[in-house]
Amino acid sequence: METTKTKAPVFNARIDGNYGEFVLEPLERGFGVTLGNPLRRILLSSIPGTAVTSVYIEDVLHEFFTIPGVQEDAIQLILNLKELVVRFASPDSGPKTLTLRVSGPRVVHARDPVCPSAAEIVNTDQYIATVEAK
Repeated sequence: METTKTKAPVFNARIDGNYGEFVLEPLERGFGVTLGNPLRRILLSSIPGTAVTSVYIEDVLHEFFTIPGVQEDAIQLILNLKELVVRFASPDSGPKTLTLRVSGPRVVHARDPVCPSAAEIVNTDQYIATVEAK
């Protein structure tokens, strides 16, 4: 009968601001994946964040529609809106509505939407659209 000597796992951590590196070694073959996947899923599900989840454009029936007086079509406009970086004072407060009403001609940026008091747009110079007519 053959005996295998295994070393006790050693845990090292290095944390700097928004970065953390955690090393647990040595592990037998396959155990890294077994431990890593659930840990990754738990960490990703615990990160609070915001994103544009729905867009309503008056008189636009579907995403392939062209918007009268706007240089971008609906798809490009939605993609530009998805680039918004929004910060909320309380991330667990549920969905919020940002309103954007524009008359042209003008260039629309991320600083133009009306935000609720708990919301702040971080990248205010983000291009959204060019309105060519009223």
